[in-house]
Amino acid sequence: MKITVSWDNPERTIIRYDFADGWTWEDLFAAVAEDDSLMDTVDHTVHLIFNVQDTSAPPNPLSKMRGLSGQISPQLGLLVVVGSDAWFHRVTEIFYSVYGKNLEGMAGVRRADTLAQARQLIAAHG
Repeated sequence: MKITVSWDNPERTIIRYDFADGWTWEDLFAAVAEDDSLMDTVDHTVHLIFNVQDTSAPPNPLSKMRGLSGQISPQLGLLVVVGSDAWFHRVTEIFYSVYGKNLEGMAGVRRADTLAQARQLIAAHG
């Protein structure tokens, strides 16, 4: 699998996805299932960082979004995409506008240039 999922902080309030070049939509579906397992170990909101620096998205993102919406945990807070190009960020914004606003807990999608900036956005969000 070309996406690793892990806690980003000792408080277990942020899960970070690290995407390697060549990742697939199947990798992302598996990673979301893995993050659900991590979320099941806590009883509070968990924010996500998608670290997609130096990668590109596989084809057909719009056709894959519906399947992802059914896998979103109600514990999800903010999603911050790090290092994405404008196209990838726009895809995540479309996902949020179509599916995320109707999901319990999902607080929005933001874009950051670095992991440090992503952590700052999450800290400012609360």
